[in-house]
Amino acid sequence: MKNYIASKTLIALAVAIAAAAAYDSLANEQPMPPPANGTTLPDSLVPGSSAAQVAKLAQAGVDAGVIKNYISNCPTAFNLDADKIIALTDAGVTSEMVNAMFAHDKNFLAGINNNSSPAPASPPTTPTVVSENNSPPPAASAPPENMTINNFNDTLSPYGQWVEVAGYGRCWRPTEVVYNATWQPYCDRGRWVYTDCGWYWNSDYAWGVTFHYGRWFNAPNYGWCWWPDTVWAPSWVTWRSSGDYCGWAPLPPYTAYQPGVGFTYHGGNVSVSFGFGLAANCFTFVSIGNFCQPHPRNYCVPPTQITQIYNQTTIINNYDYNHRTIVNNGVSITTIGAATHRPIQAVGVGTVMQSERHSWRGPGEIHPVRPFPTAPPTGNSPLRPETTTSIRRTAINIRQ
Repeated sequence: MKNYIASKTLIALAVAIAAAAAYDSLANEQPMPPPANGTTLPDSLVPGSSAAQVAKLAQAGVDAGVIKNYISNCPTAFNLDADKIIALTDAGVTSEMVNAMFAHDKNFLAGINNNSSPAPASPPTTPTVVSENNSPPPAASAPPENMTINNFNDTLSPYGQWVEVAGYGRCWRPTEVVYNATWQPYCDRGRWVYTDCGWYWNSDYAWGVTFHYGRWFNAPNYGWCWWPDTVWAPSWVTWRSSGDYCGWAPLPPYTAYQPGVGFTYHGGNVSVSFGFGLAANCFTFVSIGNFCQPHPRNYCVPPTQITQIYNQTTIINNYDYNHRTIVNNGVSITTIGAATHRPIQAVGVGTVMQSERHSWRGPGEIHPVRPFPTAPPTGNSPLRPETTTSIRRTAINIRQ
């Protein structure tokens, strides 16, 4: 009987590994070159470790049941710490899987894997590998003048997949979308902060740079995907507002804002009241009094009310340019201040905790506004690679 169970476990594991390998093979056929460092894992996960294998299975879209089976039968401990938990979560590993890893280690270290002899001691913690050749990472500095699309690839690949989408070319799909059908941009794990560049989306995702470059759209076969572009903004959203509610939705691909010109869409000028073809379900709506709360997901109106509120609100495309970068003024700070009963004062973008990781390069440095491409970019990008040290901590519900 034990041999039969063991055989089933080995078959399930083989299927999972084969699925991950098949995905890697498919990804390598895409036109974008592979990451320069040869890995698609977050820096805090040691390649080949048990935790790294779980991340790879999640990235490949392997069924959650198969991943849990792998976790429960893993022959080594996962040795999770705060940085590994954050990296796993950003890579699309669910909190339920993280809980399973903790449960595995608890049993593993107690030696209760149905063996008469105690479980072997956990291997010593492996030092964090900073690169494939163990050379130290370069010191944090301003990006070189000529950055390539590979910087997007290197930064985002650990947390999702690059896919070809008809009409949009090569786009990035976060692993989060695979396991959370309700996820949408500018809604989860972040908050709105009013800055000297307008309303800034302060995300605590490791891949939060996507909310300041490029555009998001909901692809029929993939869910929410990100379309690369190289122009920075505090957020790329359009707004709607009424007396009681305000809402926002990601601006779609081929949308641009040019100083002295205004908005363009697919190369043509559009008015400030243009809706960009965005339906009600693209918007996140909250009561104005809850606008500044962290994690709008906890305050957004239920889906049954979205269409009604959408029809009662008016479009706000209040963008500007301040000789340094694009400014997204959005909903009036007077309106927000009156509803929240406290005045809204602008803070410098550089003082926002996550701005460094989101490619803000500091006061006095220019974010150039370039002509918007008519196809997904393949040339230079000013994207700054993500730093290897995370300064945030995410609360995760872990059952001990």
